[in-house]
Amino acid sequence: MDPLDPDVPACDLCMEVAGFRYYVKDQALSASPGQPVRILPEPGNPYDKNAVQICVDDRKIGNINRLQAPTFLKWLAMRSVAACIERLNGKADESRAPSFSSASGRSEPTPGN
Repeated sequence: MDPLDPDVPACDLCMEVAGFRYYVKDQALSASPGQPVRILPEPGNPYDKNAVQICVDDRKIGNINRLQAPTFLKWLAMRSVAACIERLNGKADESRAPSFSSASGRSEPTPGN
């Protein structure tokens, strides 16, 4: 089963937050493993019309990988998508943040997603 097939009824996926080092580079981040994150479309992104951002509270901490973003956009429109920080890796100046996402079926799209 391909976990990025938008037609799979349910999926669990662990992936790295793209751009995490860039977005948290010079700012303290109060994030910890298990903390929920929000996954939201980012239609105003000037580099990628299919961009999907990952946020802690109201702060962007990175994006879904460009290759995975189209599938996440479909999931956001048609499914319930939950995610959290799986762990924080690396050194302070070279940190990485894998996140855990779970997509499951639902009957109605969520307004605003």
